[in-house]
Amino acid sequence: MAISSIELDAKIYQAVATAEAELLKEIDEETPAKVEDKPTESSTTPATEEESPSLTPTTKPTTTSKAETAKTPEQMEKEKKVLEVLGKYGAKKGLSWGEKIGLMVTGAVIGGVGYFIGHEAALLAYGVGGFLAFGGLIADVRRLRANSKKGEAVVYPAEVLKALLELVTLTPEERRYAELMVVLAQDPCPVDEETRKNLIQQANGMLDDYRSLEKKRAGITADLSRESIAAMEVERERLRAEAQTSDDEIVRQTKTKSAELLSHRIEDAEAVLRMAERMHAQQEAIYEAFGTLRSSLLRLAAAPSRLNEAAVRPLWETIEQTRQQTVLVEQAVQEVVALTGEHGG
Repeated sequence: MAISSIELDAKIYQAVATAEAELLKEIDEETPAKVEDKPTESSTTPATEEESPSLTPTTKPTTTSKAETAKTPEQMEKEKKVLEVLGKYGAKKGLSWGEKIGLMVTGAVIGGVGYFIGHEAALLAYGVGGFLAFGGLIADVRRLRANSKKGEAVVYPAEVLKALLELVTLTPEERRYAELMVVLAQDPCPVDEETRKNLIQQANGMLDDYRSLEKKRAGITADLSRESIAAMEVERERLRAEAQTSDDEIVRQTKTKSAELLSHRIEDAEAVLRMAERMHAQQEAIYEAFGTLRSSLLRLAAAPSRLNEAAVRPLWETIEQTRQQTVLVEQAVQEVVALTGEHGG
């Protein structure tokens, strides 16, 4: 069992895929001159799989940019562990550019020798030369994980996904979501295939809901805060005080009207902030729902008996309650926006 790039949230898939590609590219480009930077790297942690040594970095990878800062020991240790996992799943270090060029040149030389031999042995020379040259061109293929493709999709076994997630930067809610996806990628999965697919679809929807709420919350509170409301209240009290002390009737009326308009603005602003707080609370509910689903699945995985409908019902209840509440909050937001628009008009 594994999770595919089609099932995974697009943003998180892109982050994971980039992390895997860049890590293997760095190992592909490592240089012997850097050996002194990590003198004990290869001896501290022995490889556990036959193919792992080809991925275990014994040197510090060269950076692609001079402006890039040096990696911390913690980051390098994380990368080493990820490489061991990738090696377990068949990924191998590709050839450096020097090695690739060397293969192509060697192939060209052998092919040239075949040209001058002039008999049956030339066929062998052409064949070997062509094989080496072609191998130099496609050497990067050796860096792919075994069975990493399923049609057009990239597949991530739970162990691979969990390892790669250590290298990517995610928001708290994205990490909670990703941890849930790791459980759903387990083999065997705690639930049947149909339930698994539905859970992934619903989890993707919940993550979209979270992001939608965040975007709307940021939009309605862009220029609004408790401090700005307090400033409007001070301004309103100033207008009221000046209206009371003025001897001019027109001035009194004008300042009183201005104070009333400020009162409407304050009411609208407070309503918007209350709604923003409600939206934030719903985001927290989504965040916690991811954790609840994950813990429920882990509990189901440990269950000794065969799962039935009653066993998975709490999962659907969590999802249904969370998503329905999100809809209600978004509807309330639209109502508040409409009301504040009427006052503004």
